[in-house]
Amino acid sequence: MLNLSDLFTKHHRRIAIISIAIFIAIVLINVFIYWYFPHYVDPRTPADTINTLQTSIQITSLFVSLLGSFLLIGTVITALDSISQTQESLKIARESQITDRFTKAIDQLGSDKLAIRLGGIYALERIAKDSPRDHWTMVEVLTAFVRANAPAPNPWEDDDHVVLTPETKPPSDIQAILTVLGRRPEERRREEPQPLNLMNTNLRGADLRDASLQRALLMGSSLDGAFLRSAHLSDANLAFAHLRAAQLIDADCSRADMACARLAYSNLSGATMIGTLLVGANLNGVTEFTQKQLDEAILSEDTILPKSAPNRANQ
Repeated sequence: MLNLSDLFTKHHRRIAIISIAIFIAIVLINVFIYWYFPHYVDPRTPADTINTLQTSIQITSLFVSLLGSFLLIGTVITALDSISQTQESLKIARESQITDRFTKAIDQLGSDKLAIRLGGIYALERIAKDSPRDHWTMVEVLTAFVRANAPAPNPWEDDDHVVLTPETKPPSDIQAILTVLGRRPEERRREEPQPLNLMNTNLRGADLRDASLQRALLMGSSLDGAFLRSAHLSDANLAFAHLRAAQLIDADCSRADMACARLAYSNLSGATMIGTLLVGANLNGVTEFTQKQLDEAILSEDTILPKSAPNRANQ
């Protein structure tokens, strides 16, 4: 921590050094005058006396001005240095504060009380906003929490139909994390070094409307009954995921990998399927599946299409 008394001492030390340097310069110049212009030092006529006085006054004025200028410059340099050191001290203090906040948030996340866990989740979100360099750390902590506390069901249900009830939704803390992850600022998301890792998680009935899940890793996850309206799933990996009865209305699934995914009875109304990989996927009972979507997606012989799919016999 910066000590104000240290700044005071440094300030006066610099001024003293500058003053001594100027004093030495004055002495050297006077020696120069005495050596090369002796008639100024030992005047022989009244005119020499007047010239000597005028020269002395001019030299004195000059060096007083120089002294004042150097002192002013020294003061400005010292002030700028003090400001720089103060800023550095504030930066260190801020980083220390963020570290303390982060440690407290992690402790809250491990609490057995829901309210405290929720507080920790939103505290991490605030920290990531205040400190951009901690954004990815926040993402890793929250995704790890979801993977540890909401694993995908084992064994999987084989039926195309899925029974969904009002209780079919993630716990409050898991949903809070999904909401935080889904609303990551665009500028931060673009700088993330890796995709979101939510592989093999149970996100049944999750509210992921308008969520930013570009490039997200969701392989083997359960998203049955998830509300994914207008979700951003471009380039996401949903291979072997369960999306039965999921609401993908107006979702962007461009170039998403949905190979062997189970989309039975999901709603794809208005969903963008440009380059979407549906090799081996199960789309039995899917509603609002258009010819345009069919043409834009990448299918295979073992892709199960809904009976109502246009030109189904030609696929």
